[in-house]
Amino acid sequence: MTDVATSGALLELCLPARWNGVLVVWGHGYTNPGPNRPPYTPLALPADEASGFLVKDIIRTIGTVEQGFYGYASTSYRRNGLVAPEAVEDLKDTSSWVRSRLQSLAAASGFGLLPIYTYLVGASEGGLSTVLTVEQPQVTSFFDGALALCAPAGDFQRQLEWFGDYRIVFDYFFPGVMPGTAVGIPNEETVVTDANWEATSAQVLAALDASPDATRQLVAVTELPHDAGDPETIREATTQILRYSFMGTNDATSVLGGNPIGNRTTSYEGSDDDGALNAGVARHDADPTALASVTATLQTSGSTHAPLVAMHTARDPVTPVWHTGLYQTKNQAAGGETVDVVLADRFGHCDFSLPELLAGFSQLIERVTNASLVTSATVFHTQAMKREFLELTRRFGSRPVVIEPLPD
Repeated sequence: MTDVATSGALLELCLPARWNGVLVVWGHGYTNPGPNRPPYTPLALPADEASGFLVKDIIRTIGTVEQGFYGYASTSYRRNGLVAPEAVEDLKDTSSWVRSRLQSLAAASGFGLLPIYTYLVGASEGGLSTVLTVEQPQVTSFFDGALALCAPAGDFQRQLEWFGDYRIVFDYFFPGVMPGTAVGIPNEETVVTDANWEATSAQVLAALDASPDATRQLVAVTELPHDAGDPETIREATTQILRYSFMGTNDATSVLGGNPIGNRTTSYEGSDDDGALNAGVARHDADPTALASVTATLQTSGSTHAPLVAMHTARDPVTPVWHTGLYQTKNQAAGGETVDVVLADRFGHCDFSLPELLAGFSQLIERVTNASLVTSATVFHTQAMKREFLELTRRFGSRPVVIEPLPD
């Protein structure tokens, strides 16, 4: 079932053939905005995957034949790009829209109210929107709990500076490889396209390969998360970070009302010649209007009003893992509901395996219901996936029940 909200956001509801009355609302991550003038990147419903399987399909296979399976809902948000504050409203609208469509189904199924529980799960920018949602006092009228995946929720100003500083240091060691600067991409209508990014990313990778010494210094100065001894993770991390600079810089400036990145007094360290580095890097001043916009709309408070599980990979190059520690500190100071932090010990941004994703979800179920997640083993496509899931949940502290399917 699909619809269009009054905001223009696309809405989707997918229920399994046998539903247990519980709903998961999925908040997708950052979508490239396209140029500031048409043609914009069109709105589209998310098609996110884990371990090669669509999230919407995974969710609808969690559960059992006897008790039913989970339902899935999602939204495109009202626009692409930096939209986290508005996405909060779109996610709540999605929850309300589902409830309005399920009134007749509730009566026919013998349920007093549907959904019985509604869980919010968001990834990357959608993870930030998830956290911002649970910080609102009225959240429990829309969601019973939330799982935030690789969310830049600790300090969004620092997140912007992470992108900006990486681009600034990259440009110092590899001048002329990327178009524009850390604070602006010229000729956006013709430059910022997927095809041009493919060409630019190929140039970035060629530059890294051609100058291993400069690459070593780039990693040292920025403290780039990667797997030691695996240069491919350096290549992957660099292109992932620089893609946000290429696709999102002008959009962020437009949304925030100015450039949010300032490094006039930043001292960079870790190169072979820090004096030359600090004398040679580009310097920029942040616009006070942009800084105020970040504070007003994108910074979290730590005051949670519903159970929240925050899941992160330990070596995330895009939204570094330090966000979890910063958010825990905010949460403790604010005195809200305690946040559970779940860490997956590996490299990658929001590239959770199916067992990892389900382990985080299992943690959320126990936080909300004080009962274990019960699911058929058929949600796992291999025995290895099931074993990994059970090992992770034991480590994280939840105790799910996995039921083997009956033999034919």
